[in-house]
Amino acid sequence: MKMQSLGRLTMHIEVLLENTDSDRGIWVSLPATRNRFEKAVARIGGGRGNFVIADYHVEIPCLSGSTLMRTPLAVVNHFASRMKTMSETDIVKFSAALFAKYIGWSDYSVEQFIDFTYEKEQYTLLTKVYTDKKLRAAVKESQMGVFAPQGYIIPKKDWYETPKRRAVPAALNLLGYIGEDLYGDWDNEIIF
Repeated sequence: MKMQSLGRLTMHIEVLLENTDSDRGIWVSLPATRNRFEKAVARIGGGRGNFVIADYHVEIPCLSGSTLMRTPLAVVNHFASRMKTMSETDIVKFSAALFAKYIGWSDYSVEQFIDFTYEKEQYTLLTKVYTDKKLRAAVKESQMGVFAPQGYIIPKKDWYETPKRRAVPAALNLLGYIGEDLYGDWDNEIIF
């Protein structure tokens, strides 16, 4: 189990695949290539149509396994891949932005998380806001951002902007292998 650890922050997603005929299961760390995914399914004696996503283990601020269970695996896999592109500074900023958005949103989606990974420069994090009294007074007056445990996060765009539609890269799109029946009305190509 490889984890990206940042002091107190750990960012990691795993999916539990379970064979519906034998109840054998395997945890697969994401992101996973199609080939690695197929090998994991084969290890539990599964094949197309006789396995399910039983659970997720997620260590990302403000993201729950239940949110992931409502999201196509290809989209979750894409998000896990995008997390690998972020620096430690970006992840701290990401955590602050998630906290800030979380306190104002009830409808939270993985697509919004993915948007952040493409638009990190759209957010400014003032980490010294809790130790610098003049800075704290200035940001309280501006009311442009939100206080988070990591500092004061300021977006360059509207906090509630609709996520952009993006296609999951072909190498990460596991939907064609696992079948559309797991995801209801999501498109086979997965554009979100």
